[in-house]
This record gives sequence, C-alpha cells and structure tokens, in this order.
Amino acid sequence: MQELPKPMSKMTWDNPAWIGPAYAARKGLKSEDMVTLEIAGRSVQVPVWIQAGHPDNAITVFLGYGRRRVGRVGNGAGFNLYAVRSSDAPWRTTAKITPLAQTYKLASTQGYQTIETATITRPVIREGSLAEYKKKPNFAQEMEETPERNVTLYPNVDYSDPNYNNSAMPGV
Repeated sequence: MQELPKPMSKMTWDNPAWIGPAYAARKGLKSEDMVTLEIAGRSVQVPVWIQAGHPDNAITVFLGYGRRRVGRVGNGAGFNLYAVRSSDAPWRTTAKITPLAQTYKLASTQGYQTIETATITRPVIREGSLAEYKKKPNFAQEMEETPERNVTLYPNVDYSDPNYNNSAMPGV
C-alpha cells in the first residue's frame, strides 16, 4: 500500500507535513524544505509538502511512518510524528514551525497534468493587455509546453477531417 500514491498529493512512501501555498509563501518554504515542528516543548524535524487546496494556517501530519528497526531496507525510514503527539490533544493542537536550511527528497509521482502541483503552477485563464493582444493576437492559444503529436497513449486522429466521427476511434 505504501507504493500507491495518495490521491491528493501523489505522495508514496513518505509522510511530509502538508501546508497550503499561502502559508508556505509567508514562511518562505518550498516543497521538500525541512522544518522543525514544535508542540508543547517536544519537536521533530520533517519535510513539508505544499498542497493545493490545503487550509491556510494549518499543518497536516501523518502518523505511523517513523520506522527505527524494521530491517535493512526500512531502518530509519519516515518521520516519527508520534514524538510530538500527546494524550491530552491527540488529534488537534497548536504547533510552531521553524524552517531549516535543509531539504529532503520526497517520493511522489508526477502531477498528472494538474493545474497546480508542488513545483509547477499553470494559469487557469490566460490574460493580457490590449497592447499585448495587438502584438500577438493568438497568445491565448499558445502554450508553454506543447507535447509532440506522437507522444500520446491515444491514436493520432485528424479531427479536422470532414469525414471524422466518433466511430473512427478504436473502442468507441
């Protein structure tokens, strides 16, 4: 199950502290930056993951990943957030987050063409001034990344062909 990516973050095998983009900007953090989380005098070092849609001023952590003695491959893997958990506030508490001058490479699958990922933000709407439009009228149709026509899992179909219809696609 560790290898299956989490639906929102696409994270596998790791348990970073999730934070929202606005909170990360205020703290000067990027995904994979290490921080110290301090709760009631106890602290733990953990990487952060900037998660689109995460509530502002909130930190989400996942329990059960810090492994000390589990065998040659798993020894020392993950981050033990139980170290800052208390019995009087097991699910919600106040934490202090302090950035460290370190990073940690997290295991995450690609962003699957989402608009906003941990490392890329694409505009939902392309905008420009009238002067920009007059210089380059097709700017809104142009994309920074246009994949090669043959780099696809789908058959190359000429949609401009007047004889095109849905039955031209296999399996439809």
